[in-house]
Amino acid sequence: MLEDVELVDSGDGSKHGYAVELWREDTELRNCRFAFRNGDENRNGINVLGTRTVFDGVTATHDADGTTVLVKADDATFRNSTFGGRVDVDRKNASEPRVEDSDFTACECIGFDG
Repeated sequence: MLEDVELVDSGDGSKHGYAVELWREDTELRNCRFAFRNGDENRNGINVLGTRTVFDGVTATHDADGTTVLVKADDATFRNSTFGGRVDVDRKNASEPRVEDSDFTACECIGFDG
């Protein structure tokens, strides 16, 4: 579990890099704040590769063309969270995530009904 983590990133994304990669199954992010800024090549935000990842009370935003969150694993949950930028679910590799009381109004949602 990651709890009360705050990360502001404006790194280089020239190799399609992500600031955060979540590989472990059953990972929960609780009360975390992530802000991804326009770096040299618009690095992406969070890459979800482990099944059953839960975002609970998370705020994640991206101020550029990069992806805020990319889900590539089954059984992701967005609960009591707010997202800005782009949240993308790779439907070739991941089931549609569960969404519970989350705000995607400032977000482009791809691959699910966010």
